[in-house]
Amino acid sequence: MILEMAFHPEDLVSLYAVTAGGIYLSEDRARTWEPVFRPQGLLWSSAQLRFDPHNPHHLYLVTSRALYESGDAGRTWGDVGQQFEGYPWFNDLAFDPFDPSAVYVTTTWGVYRLDRTPAVTAVEETVVVPVAFSLQPNYPNPFNPSTTIRFSLPQAGEVELSVYNLMGQRVATLVYGVQEAGAHLLQWDGWDEQGRELASGVYFYRLQVGGRVETRKLLLLR
Repeated sequence: MILEMAFHPEDLVSLYAVTAGGIYLSEDRARTWEPVFRPQGLLWSSAQLRFDPHNPHHLYLVTSRALYESGDAGRTWGDVGQQFEGYPWFNDLAFDPFDPSAVYVTTTWGVYRLDRTPAVTAVEETVVVPVAFSLQPNYPNPFNPSTTIRFSLPQAGEVELSVYNLMGQRVATLVYGVQEAGAHLLQWDGWDEQGRELASGVYFYRLQVGGRVETRKLLLLR
């Protein structure tokens, strides 16, 4: 029994299906499915997936009697509902658009505020250091007035993250210097290094760490 289906808002090839037995993920337009989460007991009641607008790889699963949280696009989950008084019936969840650390949960007991560190969630509250160098797609894209850029480092090193126009000219330097290993997140408001608003158009952001280079495209709309 399928309770809900949803595409990942950033990675549109990832389709999630919430069933009575857990969550399944398809990355080939529903041709094949992989089980990514099987909670204890069946989800016979309603279930809802909620993607964090501040970081779409962070999401919640609201399942009436339980509330689960994932910080890696649904690959691992933790039960965060047990902290609420009386194990209430969970109805819905909303993200604060102005405060990335705040999530509001509605239950039969009322409305709760769940405070958390944005974009950091792991099973048993462990910190996971990425094992690969990566530059993720910015979100939102297209964007106005700002967009979030994320990258991961398997070890500390000299980092340069810059934005270039279509002519290959550097228009903004976002990061320059030594960065620690782990996941990094920053926002760019579409301004150049002289503090001027850039015009609408296609730009590229480029991450260089030692001999490793990765580039992605973004679209600014004024």
